[in-house]
Amino acid sequence: MADEEQDIRDAIARQLSNIVEGVTWSAQGQMEAAKLWRTVNLWVGVPAALLAAVAGVTALASTTGRIAAGIIAVAAAGLGAVAATLNAPKRAELAESAGNKYLAIQQDATIARDVDLPRQGVDEARQALHELAARRQEVNAAATAIPRLAYRRARRNIEREGGQTYQADAGR
Repeated sequence: MADEEQDIRDAIARQLSNIVEGVTWSAQGQMEAAKLWRTVNLWVGVPAALLAAVAGVTALASTTGRIAAGIIAVAAAGLGAVAATLNAPKRAELAESAGNKYLAIQQDATIARDVDLPRQGVDEARQALHELAARRQEVNAAATAIPRLAYRRARRNIEREGGQTYQADAGR
């Protein structure tokens, strides 16, 4: 019976480790996506606003500048339409929110595995595992897709730069 219980504990620990690993990647990807969407917002929104201002000034400056002002205004409207369609600020907000939720699950799963599991009964540990898995599935269902560039940056952060690795855990 003791061997069976230890096998169950080992399986729970593996599943908790899988959750930690999965949400680490998801959190990093979502945070990189948030950065990407903020950058897109700046690169599209700022030129649109500047072009609109230039169009207004050009139109007021002279009667011969009206054609130029019209062209600039159309370009500004086009960039504004792109900005509105992309809705980069909302995408950045959603990605950051999902990333923070994944980080909370990561922390809770690590605590469940490293601190709680050795002291819990098997039924209590299984319940904690199920709750964490349900939270992860809930965030997965609501999270937006991670753009390829954001995924590449997340992978670089995790694999090459040791992102989310603490010195205290380095010897583990």
